[in-house]
Amino acid sequence: MVPGLFLPRWAIALSLVPVLPASLLYWDNSSKAREIAQGRRDLAVALRYLEKVNREANAQVMAAIENGLARPVINQTVQVLQRPLEIKQEYEL
Repeated sequence: MVPGLFLPRWAIALSLVPVLPASLLYWDNSSKAREIAQGRRDLAVALRYLEKVNREANAQVMAAIENGLARPVINQTVQVLQRPLEIKQEYEL
């Protein structure tokens, strides 16, 4: 027999002890990586919804502002046009 070729069982068992924590860390890291990837996908979906809602809210605010600015001008114009035309002088043509 070659010395050092065969190790006692306790030495083999002792050498396998770090394998268990290392494999647990590996599996734990891969599950964390999956959770992070899922979180990124969820965040991307949430940001798309926020962008959509922001566009719709922006359109509503702009419509309200335009309506608020235009309505007084329209009302004033309608009132002026509804009054009879009064000409106090004659103009020569």
